Amino acid sequence: MPDTDLTARDLLDNAVRLGLITQSQANAVLVDAPDGSLKSVESLLSRRNLLTSWQLDRLRKGDSQGFFYGGHRVLFHIAEGTFARVYRGVRQPGNQPIAIKVLRQRFVADRGAIERFRKEAEAGLKLIHPNIVQVYDYGEEQGRHYMTMEFVEGANLREFLRRRVRLPYQEALPMMIGLAQGLKYSLEQGVTHRDLKATNILISTNRQAKLVDFGLAEIEDEKKVERTHSQRTVDYSALERTCGSPKGDPRSDIFFLGCVYYQMLTGQAPMSEVESDDPIRKMMKRSFGAITPISEHRHAPPPELAAIIEKMMKVDLKQRYQSMAEVLADLEAFAARIGGTAPVETRTSKPSRTGGDFEDFDFDTLRPDQIFLPPGSNIPSDPEPELQPQPGGLTSAPPMFLRSSTTEPSHSDAGSTGSFDIEDQSALQDEPGMDQGPSLFDDDDDQDGPTHEEDPSSAGGEFVAFVQPELFCVERQEEVREVFRKSFDKRGLRVFLFSDLDLAMERYREHPTDFILFDADGFGSGAIESFRKLRNLAKQLGRKPRIVLLLGPKQAPLRSSIPENDRLVVLVKPLKMKEITQAVEDQLARSGQSLSS
Repeated sequence: MPDTDLTARDLLDNAVRLGLITQSQANAVLVDAPDGSLKSVESLLSRRNLLTSWQLDRLRKGDSQGFFYGGHRVLFHIAEGTFARVYRGVRQPGNQPIAIKVLRQRFVADRGAIERFRKEAEAGLKLIHPNIVQVYDYGEEQGRHYMTMEFVEGANLREFLRRRVRLPYQEALPMMIGLAQGLKYSLEQGVTHRDLKATNILISTNRQAKLVDFGLAEIEDEKKVERTHSQRTVDYSALERTCGSPKGDPRSDIFFLGCVYYQMLTGQAPMSEVESDDPIRKMMKRSFGAITPISEHRHAPPPELAAIIEKMMKVDLKQRYQSMAEVLADLEAFAARIGGTAPVETRTSKPSRTGGDFEDFDFDTLRPDQIFLPPGSNIPSDPEPELQPQPGGLTSAPPMFLRSSTTEPSHSDAGSTGSFDIEDQSALQDEPGMDQGPSLFDDDDDQDGPTHEEDPSSAGGEFVAFVQPELFCVERQEEVREVFRKSFDKRGLRVFLFSDLDLAMERYREHPTDFILFDADGFGSGAIESFRKLRNLAKQLGRKPRIVLLLGPKQAPLRSSIPENDRLVVLVKPLKMKEITQAVEDQLARSGQSLSS
């Protein structure tokens, strides 16, 4: 229970006792806090990057565990699911960013769950490959089982496709080759994946595809599957029953990697989910033979590549590729033949207001929270909304972290996006005040990075990677955040959305961007000072961001004290969304980038 009588001194003493800060740091904060109040001390701890909002919230509640695992420091919560929670942390010594996956408390006495968790960690420890998320160590801390993993700045493939819808084959091919290389390597080490799907593939900010969650135990007991509600290997068992192959057949990974490629190129999962919460019923009803061949799809790739993917997805084992080495050889040969010189498109066509690219998006394969709009909805044709001044600040609670990732991280902080299997997002809540949008990890597995792009091709020529602009957005009103999200997502921007000023500062320090949209309206008298601090932080980090600053009508007199230049545009409400979009577009254009039209 939270300690309602907690004082600033109590909080600092607890932080020192737990090893989160030093005594000298605590003394300095207490001296420098304006009034010595709990609120001012917390604010100063956050601004000095000594404690995160997640750590402060735990201290406020009187928690004394969960701040460290194996000596590694936990910074904040990223995602959670049926079996585990995932945290962003730093490896100590060294302060290397890591992800920390922790088995949930309800399984501390379940030897089967613990063994499965341990096997996953051990499999990850033996797999060292650039296209596989690395596991660093695992252990037990105060009865809680954990593993530390490579932290990937980016998003999982499902979140990535949620924003991009589908990828041109030239852009997807280097990712395909990387995944095939990673699986070829893992199979050579005797490890099959057994859970290949979009949420177990991470796309880093330099467009490198990475596999996560190896070493899953086979389904030995169907009742156990029902009891744990795990669907992690259900599809594999169904396929192997259908085609008569043994459990753990490496060729099953080939089939499901083909399914991943299919979804990357078409924006549509090849198989609709059975409408049942019972994994056994789902396993029995799935029809693998009813998949529309990718060569017949509206967005089919060139025939040679389509033939490779269709061979990967053959139900007949004799017709399917027999090894990942064969898959990789054909993909590399195709890459060499096309030369890799064609420019990569960011989107093959703009989603129209009457459906457009979404018309053959299979909404039956997704839950409502996995798509831009509810199933069957078209993009609304309403006129651009007018952003009115906010009549005072929000009185409601801060919004939940929405993973629609970019975000979360990110987001998307969106755009997240990480290395874990998170089966259930319904309980997911992140730091208050953060609305990451389409992000880093996802309900099945998530994470949300620098904007530096590298050539992702590993063979057969070079491929131009699309550099997705990132917009760091501070906005108090929830409904306006949603307008920003939809508007800029459609235009190809990766949006990081925040409603809390302190958290925005904290996250910008961790992940600075070159474009900022700051709505000072609704934040009160300290909004402009917070804006200046954010701008100064960017300078300290060596960034020169281009900024669009929005002011409310009552803040209009301040405009004269804020000198505009080619990197700072100031707008005063009321405004229409197209005015804000145009200002952002102008800033992108000045930097040599542009939004998709």
